[in-house]
Amino acid sequence: MWRQRVNFRLLNSLLTCSTNHFNCCRLLSGKFVHKLKERGLITSHFPDKDDVHFIISKPQTFYAGFDPTSDSLHIGNLLVLMNLLHCAREGHRVICVIGDASARVGDPSDKLKERPFLDKSIAVQNASNISSDINKIFSNHYKYFWKNTEHSKQSIADPLIISNENWYDSKNLIDFLVNIGRHISVNQMLTRTYIKMRINEEKRIPLSEFFYQAIQAYDWFYLFHKYGCRFQIGGNDQQGNIFTGYELIRKLSKDKERIPCYGLLIPLLTEETGGKISKSSSSVDVVWLNRKKMSSFSFYQYFINLPDVKLETYLKLFTFYTKDEIDSILRKHFKLPDSRHAQKKIAETVTLLVHGEEGLREAQTTTKALFESDIISFGKLNDRTLDEIFGSDLLTTMFLEPEETSIVDVMVKATKCNEMDAVKLVEQGAVRLNVKKITSAGHLINDEDILENRTTLMTIGKRRKYVIKWA
Repeated sequence: MWRQRVNFRLLNSLLTCSTNHFNCCRLLSGKFVHKLKERGLITSHFPDKDDVHFIISKPQTFYAGFDPTSDSLHIGNLLVLMNLLHCAREGHRVICVIGDASARVGDPSDKLKERPFLDKSIAVQNASNISSDINKIFSNHYKYFWKNTEHSKQSIADPLIISNENWYDSKNLIDFLVNIGRHISVNQMLTRTYIKMRINEEKRIPLSEFFYQAIQAYDWFYLFHKYGCRFQIGGNDQQGNIFTGYELIRKLSKDKERIPCYGLLIPLLTEETGGKISKSSSSVDVVWLNRKKMSSFSFYQYFINLPDVKLETYLKLFTFYTKDEIDSILRKHFKLPDSRHAQKKIAETVTLLVHGEEGLREAQTTTKALFESDIISFGKLNDRTLDEIFGSDLLTTMFLEPEETSIVDVMVKATKCNEMDAVKLVEQGAVRLNVKKITSAGHLINDEDILENRTTLMTIGKRRKYVIKWA
């Protein structure tokens, strides 16, 4: 139903006029959308017109929105950013819209209950954090995956990161309703499954959430006219909102046949149970991108622990390896699955992209220290890394009294157990200080028990680990 006949001569002149200011010397591939689909980065695009491959053979502008409802992006947002990075690598311009205005309204998409209120000051602070995270990811990409590679002779543009508060601050509500609102159908909104469910269950739907589609639609309309942005990228759950923007551009354009715009839909990452992975996921820990919310070690470990069934998918989604390189990685992995070769390749790439060289080094050092008994590496970890990994529950600061502080004193303070239980565990051979098994409850802490960074790693049994920081 979407197919239209296209005047390619007219289209060529139109696109040349709108894009000759950007990357005009770069030779681009008309098969870019097909390449994204092959990697699984997008599942579909609309409308299904014959001109998409021709249009994309010239420099275009792509955008995606990020609502600052939290102070950090998560792994689902990273999939959006991977699409934008591939766009930039292909020679296109990328816009990241931080929706600090729309976040306060609340996106009802796939939500069966009303969004909680978001204070403006919190939205502004969250927006600042998210903007910094996006900048860091694009900077890391250039530094580690573009510069000094075979691609580096080609130019790659920095993303334009802008807040939609910029164009709503001075917007008059009545003018917006008259000029924009009358072109957006409430009938379409009422057909959304989540809206029907709320109505059927008599759950409240605030007027503000109905406005959200109009706001996201206007974002695209604004970007189209100011920056010539013809492509919006978003999750499958955003299809309704993206379509509303497409329709708004089409309806308000003077010559509708001359306005080729597209929505690119990306897959939703799912849990083992099939539910969507997001910041509101309840059955799994959220994989945050900001290290204040999740240490680089925990981030790295998420990918190290991927099941084999997800390896090919994640190699395509979250790395820049070619098809041949991915095939080679998988062949080597499945010859010796216990080596976790593919998991390590994914973890290294994504941690380097999100946390940089220092974050990757800390993650690998901590992994060696905790899981490969590399106690020398553990002794090089700094306070920040230790705090991020162990937190206040597993990290205890103690004053060392020479020839007085015993292993039992340490256990009582660190684990909150009583002296009798501590003695029993030691005499059973269940306690290690660093790599040394302690079997005497009378053992006194000495210089040999203290690592280079003034810590001691105490292990009880096979898995329980505690860190003692000596003051």
